[in-house]
Amino acid sequence: MSKVWVTFLAGLVRYALMGASGWLIREGIITEEINAELISGVVLAIATVLYMLWVKYKDRITVLTALQLPAGTSTSKLATEVSKDPIKPNNLLG
Repeated sequence: MSKVWVTFLAGLVRYALMGASGWLIREGIITEEINAELISGVVLAIATVLYMLWVKYKDRITVLTALQLPAGTSTSKLATEVSKDPIKPNNLLG
């Protein structure tokens, strides 16, 4: 994903959180004092989930690539194959 898209998505998340926290403050559900902590916690949680999904995706590509290689292929050969072209349609279908 390009840096422009990451910045754009981060901005959207930030504005969504600001709007949601503004509504929560207006309704009296949270106070202004815990607003910054709430936003920090939610951003950290979102970042953690996104990182976890990325790792799972990369692991899936590695496993599916390994299944396509002959038995006894070394891990260095597997790493080379994955780094060549990790996004192949036949890898994603499983």
